[in-house]
Amino acid sequence: MLKAYYQISTYKKNEKLKKKYPKKLSRSFVKQFLQHLYTKIANTGFILNIDGVSKENRANYFFDTTGWGGDGCSTDRSGYAKPYAYESIQVGTGTNAVSTTDYCLQANILHGSSAGQLEQIALWTSNLTFSGSTGSFDIEKLFYNSSGSPITIEELGIYNAFAYSKREWMCSIRDVLGASHVEVLAGEYLKVKYTIQITA
Repeated sequence: MLKAYYQISTYKKNEKLKKKYPKKLSRSFVKQFLQHLYTKIANTGFILNIDGVSKENRANYFFDTTGWGGDGCSTDRSGYAKPYAYESIQVGTGTNAVSTTDYCLQANILHGSSAGQLEQIALWTSNLTFSGSTGSFDIEKLFYNSSGSPITIEELGIYNAFAYSKREWMCSIRDVLGASHVEVLAGEYLKVKYTIQITA
């Protein structure tokens, strides 16, 4: 059985933990996840990108969230610790209920320091573990609110890459927080962790 969990933490300006929210089950793999798996097995096929455009998948990687290389994404790296705008875990302000036909977050919070934006400052994948009938690994991302105003997180998910003539981005998971939404004050940090798990 394949499952995903997410956990959110906020940190104060001095980088000390402010609050660690309960770990929750993600219920929201969306159809692009299956499209991506299908195209890898069938060696052909199309995937909806985050603009809702169907693109042929020609690359050999699967569930790639790292965004290596220069591919014309809207935010360039100044170093490997500074992600592209659409890389890996994303957060947003949309509140629409999740559908399996969702191809992006409803209102993705862009990378930056302007009003309504969060700086995407680090991401990592770790903790590949197996115990008994269960195996898992973590994908984590750190954001910083330098916008000067509070930002409320209402949705989150995972964007990963595939390729047509250049790197494209697709949404594999989308979750809506509902009453559990999280406020990130100016000068605070937000960390989001997804755990991908298999169980026999």
